[in-house]
Amino acid sequence: MSDVWEFREQVPHDGHRWGNWRFDEDSGGLEYEDENGECRLRIDLTAIDGSAQMLDWIFWMSSHDWYTRHDLADLIQAFDDIFYPRANLCPEGHDQHMDVKKYLHVMSGMGKIKERRVA
Repeated sequence: MSDVWEFREQVPHDGHRWGNWRFDEDSGGLEYEDENGECRLRIDLTAIDGSAQMLDWIFWMSSHDWYTRHDLADLIQAFDDIFYPRANLCPEGHDQHMDVKKYLHVMSGMGKIKERRVA
């Protein structure tokens, strides 16, 4: 398990949205909100420490009929923006594991630094 990670140039911050999905930085969750803004599903990102857990969520979603293809595409984009999986979880097709709580903490700090620079 490595503590050396790569991040996207723009890291997601609290409240960042991908369609109906919203990043909750405080809880380390990704929440699916319905048209009324009610949380219908919550994914605990801190439990995704490898590509298998991420794929499990993607295929779990594809087995339910309440979502749209756009919701699934937005979930995949959220995972990509948050985890940068091709660099951190499966570089060159090799499964890697990470300390997700630490990763999200570092990512959160990066987002706050960038937010301060803009202001």
